[in-house]
Amino acid sequence: MALIEAQLRTVPEWEIPEIRACLVNAQIASGTITTCYEVEKKSCNLDFFNNIKTPTILQNRRDDLTFISINFPNCTAGSAPLFVKYSNLQTPASLLWKDSFGWNGANIESQFQFTNQRSCKDLGLYASPYIASGFSRLLNSQELSQLNNIEAELALIPTTSAACMNDLNFSNGLIDLAQNIKNGTFLRGITCAYQTGLGYPICPWSR
Repeated sequence: MALIEAQLRTVPEWEIPEIRACLVNAQIASGTITTCYEVEKKSCNLDFFNNIKTPTILQNRRDDLTFISINFPNCTAGSAPLFVKYSNLQTPASLLWKDSFGWNGANIESQFQFTNQRSCKDLGLYASPYIASGFSRLLNSQELSQLNNIEAELALIPTTSAACMNDLNFSNGLIDLAQNIKNGTFLRGITCAYQTGLGYPICPWSR
């Protein structure tokens, strides 16, 4: 009996591939595009990406930004472009998609399709023409979640100065994350298209 039990323990179990990617299909005026994000399976949904869900959240962002622009003169250059971003949003909205595609909202479920995949690299997206030189990796769920606040949104504005970030006591982790995003080392997502003429390379699986 002991021998049989020992043999049973040595039988390898089937490994379930880890799901670390989320394809988000979106219909635009001229066709369909898809963006691959390396987020956990539980984050592959509209609620995760819509970080400004209600008018109250949006107004709080605007109020906080007004306070910063009045009380921290070094932040004026960064605050102005962020004011413009906020002024056009309709909730529920996504600052991630606003930055990537210029979408102002309101983002509703029927506009998108979410599909879990094993990884964006396995889909063939970690290569030219989908990424540029200097690319290292995609952000993960935790890092994308770290961008869901006014400090991160301000840090991602190119005209936000180091003096502003110092005045607001931004953490070194946030500063480094924002810098890697701005210089293209880290990407939030990789976008491809299902048809030509949409401004994005054709998805590997559509060629």
